Amino acid sequence: MRIMIIALLPLALACQTTTKSLNESTDADTVPTVDTPDCDGMARVLSPASDGQTDFYFLDDIAFEVNKGEGEAAIELMDVDGAPITGTTWVDSLTHTEGWTRVVFTPDSPLTPSTPHKATLSYCGGTPAVGFTTSSLGTPLETPETLSGRTYEINLAQARITQPSQVAQALLALVDHSLMVHVDEAQLDGMELTIAAANKITGNQDTCIPSLSVSVAGDLSGPPTFNLGPVDVVFDLAGYAVTLFDATAEATFAADGTYFAGGRLSGTLDARDVVEALSGRDVLPVEDAAAVCETIARVGLECTACSDGEVLCLDMEIEEVEGTPTSSPVEDVPDFDCHEGCEDSCDNEECANADDLQVCL
Repeated sequence: MRIMIIALLPLALACQTTTKSLNESTDADTVPTVDTPDCDGMARVLSPASDGQTDFYFLDDIAFEVNKGEGEAAIELMDVDGAPITGTTWVDSLTHTEGWTRVVFTPDSPLTPSTPHKATLSYCGGTPAVGFTTSSLGTPLETPETLSGRTYEINLAQARITQPSQVAQALLALVDHSLMVHVDEAQLDGMELTIAAANKITGNQDTCIPSLSVSVAGDLSGPPTFNLGPVDVVFDLAGYAVTLFDATAEATFAADGTYFAGGRLSGTLDARDVVEALSGRDVLPVEDAAAVCETIARVGLECTACSDGEVLCLDMEIEEVEGTPTSSPVEDVPDFDCHEGCEDSCDNEECANADDLQVCL
């Protein structure tokens, strides 16, 4: 398994686009240009995923990777009419692959949905460009109130970890549950949500794990993007309860409310919890929390202080989180192992005796 994790990086790199392919254009109206590079650097596009992508998320940054010249690199973004879109170019020193550095462009305002764009990187190796079109996400909801009563399922195994590194992607494959997001009530000024764990096989709520009720403030009359948190979210990792502390999330509903996408999830994991959950599974290169922090420090990342002051916590960032519709019901579950639908409640003497659970009689 350790070899498989290490192999993820070259596999991901092989899927990226090189400077040469980025300079090729299929637009007959474009006048060919010849780069006169000052260095023998190489570049590849990370976001959008490829030249010609047609479902780019309107809140995403533009990102290239270069192996030289990142200090003087700049990204220019233009709309379909060739007008420049203002924003900031910056170098991402946290998320990188050995020998490559990410150069990122953050627009000052959200991009227009369903619109072609062109991004050009200028650096010592040339001026590669990439064209893309934003998806329809960001289009206002047809009727915000129709979100009420809908339930969405999030399969975290299909998401992508961007921090602490791509090597951590294997963790998502070991998450035992999907997440269910039920919209209890939606109005123009916000929503009331219930977040619960779901069995990945049956799709039904796991009533042995507490649910979470949250209020989400926001204006749903414009782009229907919601932000929630910070909250602590509990999930199962290889059969062990792990908490994502101070979790925040963002995603955008489709105009018809049938799904949401473009999701980002961030929070903090205690490396001690991760080591305990994965101990003996030959997943981690080292099975010691301090050693895990030392390992990620070698790629320029650092563990942060946990609530007890120990510098053993990992800041996590997960992208490409999507919610698909499900008809499975969601109900409030206040405690671990204390619900009629949870057979483990019978082993919880305090719960079984206090509530006289029928499942245990």
